[in-house]
Amino acid sequence: MTEQEKNHALCDEEWQKRVTTVSSTPRIVTIETTSVCNIKCVMCPHGLDDKNAIYEHFPEHLVPKLKEVIRNASIVQLHGLGEPMMNPAFWDMLKMTHKNQHVAINTNGILLNKKNVGRMLATWLGEINFSLDAATHKTYQKIRGADFNLVIDNLRYLIAERKRLKRDRPYIFMNMTLMRENIEEAVKFVELCHELGADQVHFWQMNQIDEEKPWQVERDGWSFDYHQQLLSKHPKLSNEMIRKAEERAKELGVHLALDWAKKVFFDEDDHPEPEQKKVAEGEKPEIFSPKQCNAPWNWMLIKTDGYVVPCCFGTGTLGNINSLNPLEIWNGRVTRELRGYLLNDRIHPTCSSGVCKFISGQKSEEVENRWSAHNISKNMQGMVWETFVVLKTMAKKLVGENFWQIAKPQYFKLRSKVLRFINKP
Repeated sequence: MTEQEKNHALCDEEWQKRVTTVSSTPRIVTIETTSVCNIKCVMCPHGLDDKNAIYEHFPEHLVPKLKEVIRNASIVQLHGLGEPMMNPAFWDMLKMTHKNQHVAINTNGILLNKKNVGRMLATWLGEINFSLDAATHKTYQKIRGADFNLVIDNLRYLIAERKRLKRDRPYIFMNMTLMRENIEEAVKFVELCHELGADQVHFWQMNQIDEEKPWQVERDGWSFDYHQQLLSKHPKLSNEMIRKAEERAKELGVHLALDWAKKVFFDEDDHPEPEQKKVAEGEKPEIFSPKQCNAPWNWMLIKTDGYVVPCCFGTGTLGNINSLNPLEIWNGRVTRELRGYLLNDRIHPTCSSGVCKFISGQKSEEVENRWSAHNISKNMQGMVWETFVVLKTMAKKLVGENFWQIAKPQYFKLRSKVLRFINKP
């Protein structure tokens, strides 16, 4: 049994034993390699083109801190809001992984040229998820605004090289974020996967966001309205298309995976879903609650700014690796408190309004009426971080790039000291 397998077993054991201070380390480690992207998909924050949004690479100077938390992880994911290959430090992170781990990335495929395919295939990378969201150039252009044919050519080359080298890894998955605009291409998407020789199709539903929050994108005469594109607004069509895609996948021998974290099939007035039928027959429907979540015993996600969140749906933070080591945060006060809340079937402020199936957008009972030490610390960290970003920008303008490269280590040292002072576990 490898060290990773032993740690995996310990994660499960400690969750089952209701332990809040753990001896295990994260089984799943997700590093947001960058929040910078080279395209603007309509359903992504990049598509909103917010001039005040700050997008950045995971800092090179923090990469060595990742070694201890990556070492015993069974799954390492090197992606986030942006395109991983845009950050030069991505390749250094990839080198930290080894053969006993399942290493995965999400990519839009634009930068996966012949050189980068070679670099990928020389590592222990186990999975590449191509985010395509369309089976035709026209729909791809609407949603992603980039060159569909370029990405398909890059995908073909990767598959051909993998075959030439007689390798079965990395596994190659094709992702489709489902919406009204592309749901009628679901079957074609499965057929495209089969034609290309990719290993699997993933269908994901868009997140259910606050109805009061406007989200509209204008592109080439087409208006994208996030709320109207949600398939919960088009249940009959959505259910029909996904079922047809499942049937076609079965015919072609394509592995089709559906969204594990959100509802895939929606209720219809004239065609009740299986869940409704079970209720009508007196059977208990499947119900999810906070106590079923095991993420804080398994998963650590580190953002580009160093903040740590319990999973990709987390709305609050557990600490910041600019001031603490990842494993200090793993057993820090806030993480231990979060575990305790979930064990008691309560929603912690860190998870408040999360869109996963365990929280379903519910708010923490305390999030509106308490300013915990954690919330105050997070607020202070945010203000300090913004101040240092302004200082860095001003310093680079005043002293020039060459002098800034000399002064940069001292800048990072000072910032870490300040953040450590206000972010003790």
